[in-house]
This record gives sequence, structure tokens and C-alpha cells, in this order.
Amino acid sequence: MRKKERYSFKWDIKKKEYKKGYSEVSQSGFYNRSEWQKIRNYYIFINPLCERCKKKDIIKEADVVDHITPLTLDDVYSDNHSMLYDDNNLMSLCNKCHSLKTNREQKINHQLMNDLFTFPNKK
Repeated sequence: MRKKERYSFKWDIKKKEYKKGYSEVSQSGFYNRSEWQKIRNYYIFINPLCERCKKKDIIKEADVVDHITPLTLDDVYSDNHSMLYDDNNLMSLCNKCHSLKTNREQKINHQLMNDLFTFPNKK
């Protein structure tokens, strides 16, 4: 992607266009921040194996550092950055485990939103 075409999250918010498959936090540019990159690189250096696979006695190299409790835009833009960089809220995952975890979280969030905005039929 050329520099002129660099992704602008704020521009997309105004137009209500979101990249499908990417979280709001990812689209905000959080994962491109140098602070995150340093913590991610250090964490995966210390924890090079997928933590979910390791629990199943499978040895697989980690590809991703994921937040155990998913971040929100409020977390990213708040003055309290403790949750963003807290290594107690991080885990190393392989791509497969990361996809499974993310899909499960999105499904739960989708179900919660449906439950919030679905009104019972009056009889």
C-alpha cells in the first residue's frame, strides 16, 4: 500500500465504512504503534509457543500475540493504558487458535447485540 493510500480510520468512521474482518481496534492503527510492536515482539520472544496448543500437549510456534480480554476503542483512547500493555492480558497463539478465538468472540458479540435489540413479541 502506498503512503498516499494509507488507511485512515477516522475518515472511514465518518463514512461508516469498515474493513470487513478487522476489529475497530485494529482499524484504529493500535497494532501499528511502536509501543505495541515492542511489547508484542518481547512477549512472543519470551512465549514462542502457542499457549492454547501447549495446553493440549501440542508444540506449535506462535504467530500472534492476542489480548485475552479483547480491547475496545474506549481502551485504546483512554488515558489508562494498563489493559493495553498488561502482559497478564496477553497470550501467544498460532494463527489457527487466534482465528478460532476471534470467531468465537465475534459470534458472542453478535449474539449479545441481537439479544439487546430483539424485542419479545406481544401476545
